[in-house]
Amino acid sequence: MSEIRQFLATKICLVCGKPASFGFGVRLTEGKLGRWYCADHREDQPKTRESAKK
Repeated sequence: MSEIRQFLATKICLVCGKPASFGFGVRLTEGKLGRWYCADHREDQPKTRESAKK
């Protein structure tokens, strides 16, 4: 299994440690794994410039 596949299979929420499905700042082609959150803490992630424009 590649390193990226292994990471994606084991990512955890930064807040509570549960399995995470929501990634922010992820750029796998650039080697950036980003920050990951579960559904309960998805809204807790810091706002980006893009989301601030909405």
